[in-house]
Amino acid sequence: MKRHPLSAAFPDMDPTDFASLVADIEKNGLREHGWVFEGMILDGWHRYRACEESGVRFRWEQYDGTDPIGFVRSRNLERRHLTPSQRAAAIVACHAWRPLGANQHGGSVPGTDPAPSSAEHGGSVPGTDPAPSSAEMAKQAGVSTITIDRAKAAQRAGLGEAVRDGAMSAKTAADLAKGRDPQAKRADPKDRKIAELEARVAELEEELEQVRDGAAEAVEAAEAAQQMLKTDAGVLVLQLRAEIASLTRSRDDALNQVGELVRQNKMLQRKLDKAMAA
Repeated sequence: MKRHPLSAAFPDMDPTDFASLVADIEKNGLREHGWVFEGMILDGWHRYRACEESGVRFRWEQYDGTDPIGFVRSRNLERRHLTPSQRAAAIVACHAWRPLGANQHGGSVPGTDPAPSSAEHGGSVPGTDPAPSSAEMAKQAGVSTITIDRAKAAQRAGLGEAVRDGAMSAKTAADLAKGRDPQAKRADPKDRKIAELEARVAELEEELEQVRDGAAEAVEAAEAAQQMLKTDAGVLVLQLRAEIASLTRSRDDALNQVGELVRQNKMLQRKLDKAMAA
């Protein structure tokens, strides 16, 4: 059997975990059946492969729902340990999918013109509706809109699978897509440290944006609840503001470290240049 593109939007299982799955199925049999959609495995790809290796019959049921994207999202995002970049890449890839019979090449990246519905499906087909906005996809993936936009840029540049598999972050892929080499001038240990700190700063900025988004929603909800129930939501607002302030301080500390290392690196470079001149 083949793997459905929606299943392939998520990375492969870690080899060690897969070996454990094979051993478990050999010992206890297949505990949970898979799901098939469009003649391909929508959910249970690794169970299928483990069954093939262990000689156990793979059991499956036909998925006949109307939201295959939501189905695979719920079966993978909530069950697996993925980085924010991997979650963003998976959601972007899912919404780029088009059903069999639809124009699968129209609007290959979410945010472009949606593919037209296929006549043989009789009008609206799941997956041919206009792609959700970056904000909606960010909510689905549990990441910031910045990460989603970077994942879109990575997919347009053909780097979506690398981000999906964790080979590079969405930020690194987006930089490469823009023609910037993230590894340029990183041979020196101090430069590598600067690169690590810059990556951490980017992560903190993403976390800060998520907290701000969540705080804004929470504040709106608290204000609405205060009007309805006449309760004081000030404590909740203060707690959320304190959390934002804490993340902001962490980001500023990291930026200061980067700045200090840059200054040290320049000073050492000047000393080296003088020594070479001498």
